[in-house]
Amino acid sequence: SRTDILKYKLWLECGKVCPYTNRSISCAQLFGEHPEFEIEDIIPYSRCLDDSFMNKTLCESKLNREKGKQTPAEFFQGRESDYQQLKDRIRHLLHYHKSKRFYPDAR
Repeated sequence: SRTDILKYKLWLECGKVCPYTNRSISCAQLFGEHPEFEIEDIIPYSRCLDDSFMNKTLCESKLNREKGKQTPAEFFQGRESDYQQLKDRIRHLLHYHKSKRFYPDAR
C-alpha cells in the first residue's frame, strides 16, 4: 500500500531506529499485524498543514499518542536531557532540513 511504501522509506531514512527513543525497528514491528511503530507528523498537521515527506518520521505508537498535537520541543519540555539526546540523534539520522523541524522555532 502507499502507506507501507512511505513507512519503508522513512524506516530506511532513520536507519531502522526510532528517532524519538533510539529503539531499533524490525520489519515485523513496522509492518506486522499489530505494528509497534507508525508514521507521525513531526510538526502536527493541524498546526502547519504540511503533509509532505519532510514533515514525517517514524515513532513508537504509544509515544505518538502521548505526543498528540505537540511539537517535539513542546513534548519534551521539562525533560531537557531527553530532548538533547533526541536532537543529537536526529542530527546524525535525518536530512538537515528535516531535522530542523525538531527544534523549538520550527513552524
